[in-house]
Amino acid sequence: NELFVEVVGVLGLLPFLQSLNLRNNLLSALPLDLSDCASLTNLDLANNRFGIRTTPPTHVIERGCVAVMQHLSVLRHKGGVQNKHVKLMVVGLGEVGKTSLVRALQAADDRAGAIDPDDRTCGVHVVEHPWRPNLPNASGLRFHVFDFAGQKVYYMAHALFLSKRALYCLVWRVLRS
Repeated sequence: NELFVEVVGVLGLLPFLQSLNLRNNLLSALPLDLSDCASLTNLDLANNRFGIRTTPPTHVIERGCVAVMQHLSVLRHKGGVQNKHVKLMVVGLGEVGKTSLVRALQAADDRAGAIDPDDRTCGVHVVEHPWRPNLPNASGLRFHVFDFAGQKVYYMAHALFLSKRALYCLVWRVLRS
Protein backbone atom coordinates (compact mmCIF):
# COMPACT_ATOMS: atom_id res chain seq x y z
CA ASN A 1 0.00 0.00 0.00
CA GLU A 2 2.07 2.89 -1.31
CA LEU A 3 0.81 6.40 -0.67
CA PHE A 4 1.40 9.29 -3.08
CA VAL A 5 3.19 12.30 -1.63
CA GLU A 6 3.40 14.12 -4.95
CA VAL A 7 1.70 13.97 -8.34
CA VAL A 8 4.17 14.66 -11.12
CA GLY A 9 3.27 17.08 -13.88
CA VAL A 10 2.42 14.56 -16.59
CA LEU A 11 -1.33 14.55 -16.07
CA GLY A 12 -1.67 17.50 -18.44
CA LEU A 13 -0.64 15.12 -21.22
CA LEU A 14 -3.94 13.25 -20.71
CA PRO A 15 -6.51 15.67 -22.19
CA PHE A 16 -9.23 13.00 -22.32
CA LEU A 17 -8.90 11.98 -18.67
CA GLN A 18 -12.42 12.05 -17.21
CA SER A 19 -12.00 10.76 -13.66
CA LEU A 20 -9.09 10.88 -11.22
CA ASN A 21 -9.16 9.25 -7.78
CA LEU A 22 -6.37 10.48 -5.50
CA ARG A 23 -8.23 9.69 -2.27
CA ASN A 24 -6.35 8.54 0.87
CA ASN A 25 -2.85 9.79 0.02
CA LEU A 26 -0.41 12.32 1.48
CA LEU A 27 -0.87 15.02 -1.16
CA SER A 28 -0.61 18.72 -0.31
CA ALA A 29 -0.32 20.08 -3.86
CA LEU A 30 -1.49 19.33 -7.38
CA PRO A 31 0.49 20.11 -10.54
CA LEU A 32 -0.77 23.21 -12.35
CA ASP A 33 -0.82 21.37 -15.69
CA LEU A 34 -3.74 19.29 -14.39
CA SER A 35 -5.83 22.24 -15.61
CA ASP A 36 -5.07 21.03 -19.19
CA CYS A 37 -7.28 17.98 -18.60
CA ALA A 38 -10.33 19.59 -20.17
CA SER A 39 -12.44 16.41 -19.95
CA LEU A 40 -11.89 15.90 -16.21
CA THR A 41 -15.28 15.94 -14.46
CA ASN A 42 -14.61 13.77 -11.41
CA LEU A 43 -11.72 14.51 -9.05
CA ASP A 44 -11.56 12.80 -5.64
CA LEU A 45 -9.03 14.39 -3.27
CA ALA A 46 -10.53 13.26 0.06
CA ASN A 47 -8.26 12.33 2.96
CA ASN A 48 -5.08 14.07 1.88
CA ARG A 49 -3.01 16.83 3.46
CA PHE A 50 -4.61 19.84 1.80
CA GLY A 51 -5.08 22.92 3.99
CA ILE A 52 -5.50 26.68 3.74
CA ARG A 53 -1.92 27.15 2.46
CA THR A 54 -1.86 24.36 -0.14
CA THR A 55 -2.47 24.24 -3.88
CA PRO A 56 -5.41 24.09 -4.09
CA PRO A 57 -6.60 25.12 -0.61
CA THR A 58 -9.35 23.11 1.09
CA HIS A 59 -12.03 25.77 0.58
CA VAL A 60 -11.54 25.38 -3.20
CA ILE A 61 -11.51 21.56 -3.05
CA GLU A 62 -14.79 21.61 -1.10
CA ARG A 63 -16.45 23.41 -4.04
CA GLY A 64 -15.70 20.51 -6.39
CA CYS A 65 -13.81 19.54 -9.52
CA VAL A 66 -14.75 22.59 -11.62
CA ALA A 67 -13.54 24.98 -8.89
CA VAL A 68 -10.26 23.08 -8.51
CA MET A 69 -9.63 23.15 -12.27
CA GLN A 70 -10.41 26.88 -12.49
CA HIS A 71 -8.12 27.58 -9.52
CA LEU A 72 -5.22 25.66 -11.08
CA SER A 73 -5.79 27.32 -14.46
CA VAL A 74 -5.70 30.83 -12.98
CA LEU A 75 -2.55 30.02 -11.02
CA ARG A 76 -0.88 28.63 -14.12
CA HIS A 77 -1.80 31.37 -16.56
CA LYS A 78 -1.93 34.47 -14.35
CA GLY A 79 0.52 33.51 -11.62
CA GLY A 80 -1.93 33.95 -8.77
CA VAL A 81 -5.49 34.11 -7.56
CA GLN A 82 -6.93 37.37 -6.27
CA ASN A 83 -9.34 37.49 -3.37
CA LYS A 84 -10.88 40.95 -3.16
CA HIS A 85 -12.95 40.15 -0.05
CA VAL A 86 -11.47 40.59 3.42
CA LYS A 87 -13.16 39.59 6.67
CA LEU A 88 -12.34 42.11 9.39
CA MET A 89 -13.31 40.90 12.87
CA VAL A 90 -13.51 43.75 15.39
CA VAL A 91 -13.35 42.19 18.88
CA GLY A 92 -12.90 43.34 22.48
CA LEU A 93 -14.74 43.85 25.75
CA GLY A 94 -17.96 45.85 25.99
CA GLU A 95 -17.95 49.65 25.61
CA VAL A 96 -14.33 49.99 24.47
CA GLY A 97 -15.03 51.60 21.09
CA LYS A 98 -15.49 48.76 18.57
CA THR A 99 -18.64 50.23 17.05
CA SER A 100 -17.07 53.71 17.06
CA LEU A 101 -14.12 52.34 15.11
CA VAL A 102 -16.40 50.64 12.55
CA ARG A 103 -18.49 53.80 12.12
CA ALA A 104 -15.35 55.92 11.74
CA LEU A 105 -14.11 53.60 8.98
CA GLN A 106 -17.40 54.14 7.14
CA ALA A 107 -17.66 57.91 7.64
CA ALA A 108 -16.37 60.29 4.99
CA ASP A 109 -14.78 62.48 7.70
CA ASP A 110 -13.35 59.49 9.66
CA ARG A 111 -15.48 60.38 12.71
CA ALA A 112 -17.92 58.08 14.44
CA GLY A 113 -20.02 60.58 16.32
CA ALA A 114 -21.74 59.82 19.62
CA ILE A 115 -23.31 56.39 20.04
CA ASP A 116 -26.60 56.22 21.89
CA PRO A 117 -26.75 53.46 24.55
CA ASP A 118 -29.72 51.98 22.66
CA ASP A 119 -27.55 51.64 19.53
CA ARG A 120 -24.91 49.40 21.12
CA THR A 121 -24.12 46.17 19.28
CA CYS A 122 -26.18 43.11 20.18
CA GLY A 123 -24.54 39.84 19.10
CA VAL A 124 -22.70 40.56 15.84
CA HIS A 125 -23.31 43.39 13.40
CA VAL A 126 -22.00 42.74 9.87
CA VAL A 127 -21.30 45.58 7.44
CA GLU A 128 -19.88 45.41 3.92
CA HIS A 129 -17.48 48.27 3.41
CA PRO A 130 -15.74 49.21 0.14
CA TRP A 131 -12.22 50.44 0.73
CA ARG A 132 -10.40 52.47 -1.89
CA PRO A 133 -6.75 52.54 -0.91
CA ASN A 134 -4.23 54.37 -3.04
CA LEU A 135 -2.48 51.12 -4.00
CA PRO A 136 -1.96 49.36 -7.35
CA ASN A 137 -4.33 46.42 -8.02
CA ALA A 138 -6.51 47.31 -5.00
CA SER A 139 -9.61 48.36 -6.91
CA GLY A 140 -12.70 46.44 -5.88
CA LEU A 141 -11.31 45.53 -2.45
CA ARG A 142 -14.21 44.97 -0.04
CA PHE A 143 -14.17 44.53 3.71
CA HIS A 144 -16.82 42.49 5.44
CA VAL A 145 -16.63 44.04 8.91
CA PHE A 146 -17.90 41.94 11.82
CA ASP A 147 -18.55 44.16 14.86
CA PHE A 148 -18.77 41.79 17.85
CA ALA A 149 -20.66 42.81 21.00
CA GLY A 150 -18.33 42.72 24.01
CA GLN A 151 -20.70 41.46 26.69
CA LYS A 152 -20.20 37.90 27.96
CA VAL A 153 -23.80 36.96 27.20
CA TYR A 154 -22.95 37.05 23.45
CA TYR A 155 -19.71 35.02 23.53
CA MET A 156 -21.34 31.69 22.63
CA ALA A 157 -22.94 33.21 19.52
CA HIS A 158 -19.58 34.70 18.47
CA ALA A 159 -18.14 31.22 17.95
CA LEU A 160 -20.44 30.80 14.92
CA PHE A 161 -18.73 33.71 13.14
CA LEU A 162 -15.06 33.31 14.03
CA SER A 163 -12.82 32.25 11.16
CA LYS A 164 -9.19 31.34 10.51
CA ARG A 165 -9.30 33.24 7.23
CA ALA A 166 -9.87 36.70 8.69
CA LEU A 167 -8.08 39.80 9.90
CA TYR A 168 -8.69 40.45 13.61
CA CYS A 169 -8.67 43.89 15.21
CA LEU A 170 -8.57 43.80 19.02
CA VAL A 171 -9.92 47.01 20.55
CA TRP A 172 -9.35 47.88 24.20
CA ARG A 173 -9.38 50.86 26.48
CA VAL A 174 -6.01 51.48 28.13
CA LEU A 175 -7.40 53.31 31.17
CA ARG A 176 -10.72 52.25 32.62
CA SER A 177 -12.31 54.07 35.55
